[in-house]
Amino acid sequence: MHVRFLLFYAAILMAALCTLLGFGRNVSAQGTITAALRINEFMADNESVWIDPDDPGLDEYPDWIELYNSSSQPLSLDGVFVTDDPALPAKFAITTGLTIPANGYAVFYADDEEETEGAYHLSFRLSKDSGFIGLYTGAGGETLIDKVEYGPQDADISTGRLPNGSGAFTRLTRPSPGRSNLVTSPRISDLRRTPDLPAADGPVHVSAVITDDVAVVSATIFYTVDGVGPISVPMTLADGRYGGDIPPQPDGSLVEFTLRAEDGDGQFTPDPVFELPVGGRYVVGYNIPPLVINEVLPDNFLGLEDPDDPGDYPDWIEIYNTSAQAVSLNGLYLSDNPGEPTKFAITDGLSIEPHGYLIFYADKDAEQGPLHLDFRLDRDGESLGMYGALGTVEIDAMAWDSVPRGIGYGRWPNGNGEATFMYCVTPGAANRLCDRQIYLPVVSRTE
Repeated sequence: MHVRFLLFYAAILMAALCTLLGFGRNVSAQGTITAALRINEFMADNESVWIDPDDPGLDEYPDWIELYNSSSQPLSLDGVFVTDDPALPAKFAITTGLTIPANGYAVFYADDEEETEGAYHLSFRLSKDSGFIGLYTGAGGETLIDKVEYGPQDADISTGRLPNGSGAFTRLTRPSPGRSNLVTSPRISDLRRTPDLPAADGPVHVSAVITDDVAVVSATIFYTVDGVGPISVPMTLADGRYGGDIPPQPDGSLVEFTLRAEDGDGQFTPDPVFELPVGGRYVVGYNIPPLVINEVLPDNFLGLEDPDDPGDYPDWIEIYNTSAQAVSLNGLYLSDNPGEPTKFAITDGLSIEPHGYLIFYADKDAEQGPLHLDFRLDRDGESLGMYGALGTVEIDAMAWDSVPRGIGYGRWPNGNGEATFMYCVTPGAANRLCDRQIYLPVVSRTE
């Protein structure tokens, strides 16, 4: 009897020790998951809110789903499934080994790229028109953890729980992936600035649409001139838009401005933790030079040879001066990314003679000299721009979807027409339109 009591007492101690060391947690794991794990926020039409952190170079903005652990202990996601189809509860099994910290978050990307970009990428995408998101557990996903059914979604607006983790789903004008959901703050959109090319003798009018779930109590422009400031200008509401005037500034001044709005709940936009400021910049008194991107060859196949590297045939860009005076290229930029207008600064000292041409080699080899760029062209689709005024003014642009190998793309009529295929490329000369290449017949001799 005494031995039996000792064995029983030892079993109790062993069970307690296992609990302390973490053994046997699977007994209650499913109950913890179903009680603590929640779908907290999602975005089904992500156009510009959050770029894919696993592939930022491609400028991808995938849909996303945020999960929240409402407990005070780390939560393992082993055995949890995510789906967009209630008929397939086990559609996507979350990778083994992932956890959410206590009162923490995990963001999953609904981009159908789980095989190439990692454990936080799902095997499906979300529909912006309407849809379903479900969390399940159990061997075959037979136990529902949480779900949400949603209707049409707006671009860059998320849907999330308020209060965070427990409330009903509502529209969030300030998305917060990976962070606590917040009371909605003012949303600033449709920013406009007039005139496009400000002069020293007149003000610049800045306006925007500002909306909120509650009243907007104030809107303000903050601007600097050549880095001095900021100076505030109150905005007033008229015809559905908030607007205000930045006073005239001297020629050559760089003016940078941002907008700030406050609502009746005391929420501000922008919040520096969650979002970038809405604003712009301009140079006063800038005159656009009479230059155009006249012709490009996105895949140079044994055409124009690189004068600085014989035997190499790089892509090229031809700039044309449409005026009867020489034009300096000082302070100008070329870029293959509209979001990075100052990507390549043209070397000071270059100019183009009246009605003349200048060829730049897009070979990603800028060390060869001032006519060599630090990017290449893509014949399968590209957007090319020439910019001035510190990148604030687009001088000219050219874009294409696909250009055959060895075929140019240029303006017809020369210098001022729409861009079209150039079967006869003419680097450094006026464009001429050919409807087809001329091929000589191949003659073979037989004995």
